[in-house]
Parts: sequence; structure tokens; C-alpha cells
Amino acid sequence: MTTWHGFLKEQGRPPSWPYPIRFGEEQVIDTDVLVIGGGIAGCWAAISAARHGVRVALVEKSDTVRSGSGGPGCDHWCDVPANPLSRVTPDEWAQHMASRPYCNGIGIQIQCREDYDTLLELEQMGGKIRDTEDEYVGAEGRDDKTKFMVSPRYGTIHSYLPDPRVGEPNFNPPEKRNNVVLRVWGTTFKPALKKECKRLGVKIFDRVMGTSLLTEKGVQGARVVGATGFNCRTGEFMIFKSKATILATAGAGSLWLMSMELGGYSNMHSRAISGDGTVMAWRAGAELTRMESTGIIGIATGLKHKWYSGAGDASYENVPLVDARGKRLPYPIQGWVDAGAMGPAPGVEAKIREAIMKGEYELPFYGDFPSMPEVERRTTWKLMLGEEATTRIIIDTYSKAGFDINRDLLQSYKFIEGQSLPQWRDAGYGGGLLVDWNLMTTLEGLFAAGTQMFAPEDHSFAAYTG
Repeated sequence: MTTWHGFLKEQGRPPSWPYPIRFGEEQVIDTDVLVIGGGIAGCWAAISAARHGVRVALVEKSDTVRSGSGGPGCDHWCDVPANPLSRVTPDEWAQHMASRPYCNGIGIQIQCREDYDTLLELEQMGGKIRDTEDEYVGAEGRDDKTKFMVSPRYGTIHSYLPDPRVGEPNFNPPEKRNNVVLRVWGTTFKPALKKECKRLGVKIFDRVMGTSLLTEKGVQGARVVGATGFNCRTGEFMIFKSKATILATAGAGSLWLMSMELGGYSNMHSRAISGDGTVMAWRAGAELTRMESTGIIGIATGLKHKWYSGAGDASYENVPLVDARGKRLPYPIQGWVDAGAMGPAPGVEAKIREAIMKGEYELPFYGDFPSMPEVERRTTWKLMLGEEATTRIIIDTYSKAGFDINRDLLQSYKFIEGQSLPQWRDAGYGGGLLVDWNLMTTLEGLFAAGTQMFAPEDHSFAAYTG
């Protein structure tokens, strides 16, 4: 057993194509419900349909066991106000989340109402959502009765930025926190979902890419009656006939981000996310909205500092940032002290940059793990960074190199990273299919789930809307 690259070096030639060639061949599949996209939303959609006793076909470009942006894992189950530790009701939290402009109020309401039930269903399938081994006893936010691990995220408000009240006396006391985000063992989720799909009799077509939607009499804007696709390994053409079709191929988060000369292909999303469902729906005549939305890449790509790779973002909860001399930076730590704020208030980064130029701070900066309480240190390293999809590699790489969180500081690349290319843009994230309260698009027979919809949220949003 070797890698493709290893074989090429040893043999001086690429290996022979290991799959049968079936160009020109066709396969017709007749089903009741067709789900295109086998990520988090797609798996949940397939499971929900199969539980009603109908025939379900699930089409996935990769392998369903780990496909999608959330396939490798997740560390936070966000916006779960129905959990027993929450201090807000689902409707209250949904209204709070939807108070910002250009949001998906339909999806948010479904998320807040059904999130906790979905999480409990996932636990029944084999997903781990509690500290059942008492590994993190003593960590702040751990509830000894339920063994849930509450995250400091959204402790006072639903915002990535700090609450304006941060620093005031008695800010964010334990007895008043929202408790709407739970820490979870997300690496256990996707295998459990695929196993449940198979148990329910869902017919899974891995390595098949959807290419078009079929409409009645081939008329654009007519009822959707199926889809076409092809097997990425064999080239076989696939024709799916269905009574209902669900698109769950996410947005277009992996487009336009390749730069092999500089940063390679660096992205927080699945490499298979290339806008397939959006294009298929548009060609079939479905209405889209917010497609004009664009912006610079904010997280997890290219040469800019990334979220989900440590240094003050996302999974990096409660870790103080210090400069090369050990001086603490005025930067949020996503902890209890700042109610989980994930970014600084406007102007803070500019002030830090100015202080660097004046010699008040010395680069590089570091995540000061040794200064944390031991249980909090383990919680962030193993449960947060260890369970999030794109940070597991950090744990593996640093551990193999001898990194010790009890002794070592983790370098941050803030203020020393390169700049990403100007053409690297967010590919319409926020734009997507227009849906009604049944998540049906403007085409009869066509539905959308997860980040296929306009203005989607996160991992848990994909699960609930599936």
C-alpha cells in the first residue's frame, strides 16, 4: 500500500486507472425522494424521508462517510435554545438572530425550534454530545447533571464582535448567560449519519456528481421530476427519476481559491463544493436571491490568517494571546470573560498594529496555553481543536512534533501573514435558493436544505433544515 505520489516516485509512471470505464453506459434509478448532496444537510434529509417509509436515493460527489464541510467534524452545536440549560426560549433567540438584515428567518426559526431534538436524535444514532467519561469535570460551562459542555459563544448576544458591555463590573455572570451553544464531539457525527442512512435503507450513490435537474416535458420552470449525474470514477451516466428532489450541495465556497504558486488550495470548505446545486436549480428555472452578495474572504483560506487553525479564532476558546515578550494583547479570547467574542471591536487591530510599529508589542504573537487552568487547556486543545473539521490536523501535526500544551506556546500568524490574492472572493455566500416554510423552492417538487438556501448559518443549521 502506497500513496499516488509514492507510486509515481517508485515506478516513474502514474498508476493505472483502478476503476472500470463505463463511458456511454447509462443507469436509470427510480425513487420517491432524491437527495443531491450527502453532507450534513443531505444525510439528515435522507434520514427524515426514509423514516416516512418512502424510497430514498442519496447522491454524493465524494464519500458520504466524511463528505461536506462538516464531514470531518465540528466542535460547536450553535443556537440550541431549547436545551435544558438555556435561559432563552427558541422564539426569543430566533427573533434575536433575525434582527440583523438579509438573514434567513425561515431557516433560523426552524433551527431554534428543532435544534435540541435533532441533537438528541444524533445521540441515539451514536453521536457523542456529552462528557460521559467525565474527562472535563471542573471545566467552566460543564453541567454535572446533564454532562453537557456549554460554550462561552453567544453568551450575551448573537454576534462575532464583543458585546459593548465587555469590561463592565459583573459582566456575563454564570447565572445570566444564554447557554445557547454546546460543545460537542463532532468527529463522531458523520459516520453515525451514514450508518443510519444505510440502516433505514437509503440507497447511497457515492462518487456521483449531479449535473442537471429534470423537469416535466423538459420545460424550464416546470415541476422537477428527477436529475442526471455521472459517476466520477467510471464515467457512467446516471438518470434519477423522483417524486421529490432535495438539493443539499451547499453554496460555492471552494471556487476561485487555487494558487499553487503561493498557498496551494487552502480552504475551510469541502473541496467538492463548487456551486453544482445552485447552477442546476437556476437552469431549471428556480428563483435565487442575494446572489449579488460578495466580499473578501474572511476566514480560513489562502495566505491570510485563517480561522480554524488557531490564533484567536473559532475553536481557540479561552486562550490568551501574548506577544514575543509575554505581554498580553487586548484581543478577545472567545472565553467567559468576553462572552465568546470571536473578533475584536472596530479599531482594535489597527491600534495593535500601531503599537507593533512603536515597539510596544513584539512579533510574533502566541497562544498562551500554559497560562490556562489545566482542565481548560485540555478542553480547548482536545475538544475544540480536536473535534473541529479543519483543526484536527493541527493536533496531529503538532503532537507528532512533540508539542506540549502544558509547556509550549502556539504561534499565531497575525500581522505577519501574507495577503491573499485580490480575486479571492467569497463566492456568493449568502446567496442561494429562495424557499418557503416547507423549504420548497419556487419549482414544484424541488426543495433545498442546509447552506443550499440563501443566507444560511452553520453546521447545526444544516442539520436542522435537513
